Amino acid sequence: MTATGRSETGPRHHRQQPAVTGQLDKGMTIFARIYHAEAARNAGLAMPPTQVLIYGNAKRGTPLMLAARIVALNLPLRVLVRDDCQGST
Repeated sequence: MTATGRSETGPRHHRQQPAVTGQLDKGMTIFARIYHAEAARNAGLAMPPTQVLIYGNAKRGTPLMLAARIVALNLPLRVLVRDDCQGST
């Protein structure tokens, strides 16, 4: 799925994205954020604002993983939030 929208970019720009905000409203928790652009800067490279959010709901995901441990390869969920350099994310 690809969702686009206009929003501010930066470390917290995911808060304005309806696809992410809608999931957080449904009891999802963001477990981690991976700031690819920051890592690129630290390596001396340029990259538009790009991050991966790792999120899930332990109450819902744990029973799935207990029933079939292989599910743990796909949980928690991940979403890529990036700036397309034209003001959209």
